[in-house]
Amino acid sequence: MRKLIILIGMVLFLAAASAPAYSQGKISVEGAKLPRIIGVATSGVGGSGQAQAVALASAMQDALGVPVRTMPAHAPAINLRQILAGSAQVQAGGCSQETITDALMGVDIYANQDWGPQDVGLVWYMYDASTALMVRNDSSIKSFADLKGKKFAIYYAAPAYVRGIKGCLAFGNLTLDDMALVEVGSYGDCVKAVADGRADVAHVFGHSPVVYEAAESPHGIRFLAMSHSDKEAWARYFSHCPFRDKMIGKVCVPQMEGLEVANTPYVMWTHMNVSEDLVYLMTKVIVERYNSYKDQHPTFVFMSLNRMREFMRSGLGIPVHPGTVRYLKEIGEWNEADESWNNRVKAGHEKRIQAWDAAVNEALPKRIAVSYTNKAWLEIWNKHRAGTPGLVRRDME
Repeated sequence: MRKLIILIGMVLFLAAASAPAYSQGKISVEGAKLPRIIGVATSGVGGSGQAQAVALASAMQDALGVPVRTMPAHAPAINLRQILAGSAQVQAGGCSQETITDALMGVDIYANQDWGPQDVGLVWYMYDASTALMVRNDSSIKSFADLKGKKFAIYYAAPAYVRGIKGCLAFGNLTLDDMALVEVGSYGDCVKAVADGRADVAHVFGHSPVVYEAAESPHGIRFLAMSHSDKEAWARYFSHCPFRDKMIGKVCVPQMEGLEVANTPYVMWTHMNVSEDLVYLMTKVIVERYNSYKDQHPTFVFMSLNRMREFMRSGLGIPVHPGTVRYLKEIGEWNEADESWNNRVKAGHEKRIQAWDAAVNEALPKRIAVSYTNKAWLEIWNKHRAGTPGLVRRDME
C-alpha cells in the first residue's frame, strides 16, 4: 500500500513539475479567445484518471500560455455539470466511451427531466483499458465454469460498470441472478472486497491503482482469461457491451499482461457547445506535443495520432467535436467517409432530442414525473425514442 501511494505521488509530482520540458513555443490561432483559466474535468482524486489529467494540463498550459487546472469528481455526470457551467471545458481521464453513450442516448440517470439526451462528443482517444474478472490468487475459481453461486462485488452508481459485469457474466453464460451479490459503495470498494475476502470476484480495469494495491495484498490476485476464439461467448458479451472490444492485456498489472481480455475504450470528450477554437487548439497540442508528454503516464502510449485514427474508423460510436474535425482536416486525417459517418450520427442525435421533447410534452400534462426511476415515464420515453437511430460502433454499421 505504501509503495502504491508513493508511486501515485511520484506520477502526480512529475507530471506537474515537468512543464518546462515541454517548452517549444506557444500554439495559437488568430482571433481565438481562450478562457482566462482552462478547466479539465476528470475522475476522482488519487486515481489514474486524475494523474493523466494533471500531465495533460501541464502540456496544455505550456503550449497555450493559459493556466490549466484539473477538476476531479467522482462521476461523469458531475464532470458534465462542470462543463455546462463553464468551469471546465473538457473531460480527460477516467471516462469510457460507453459512459458517454448513456448521455447521448438519454438513458439511465440522463432520462431525468434535468438532463435528457446530451449533445456531447469526442475530443480525442485516451487509452485502451484491459478489463476482466479478478479473483484472489488462492481462489478455487479457475474459470467461468466455477463462478455460479460465488460472491460478486457490485455497485450500482455507474450503469456502464454494471453492464460490464453483465457482459462478463454473459461471456460465461451466467446472469446476476446466478451470483450472490455483495453491494458496495464504489469501484474501488469492489476491488478491495475481493482482496479482503468479502467477495470472491469483481469486474476490474487492470491499469487502475486500486488493482495494483490488491496485487500487493497477502493473497495476491488472478484474472479469468476470455478466449478470443470463443465467438459465441463474445457475442453474448457484446450484447451487453457493444462499445467494447477484445485485447491482449497491456499497460496493466503484471498478472493481466498478455492475457486475452476485453478492452474498454476511454476517451476525452466535451459538450458540442464548447468553443471550436479551444478544442482545435487542444487537439493540436495533443498531436504536435505528443513526444513531450507521452512518457508522463503509461497510458499515453494510446494517445498517438495512429491510435486515434484506428479507433475513429473502427470502435468509434459517438460524434466528433467540430474542433477536432477541423484539426484532422487540416492535417489530412479526415475524409469524406468520416464526414458522412459523423453527419449521420449527429442527425440521429437531433432526432433523439425531438423525441425527448415529444415524450416530455406527453408526460407532463398527465402529471407523470420525468424521472429515471419512474416506470410510467420510462415507458413513454422508450416509446418515443424507439423510432430514433441507436448508436453503434462504426465498424459494426
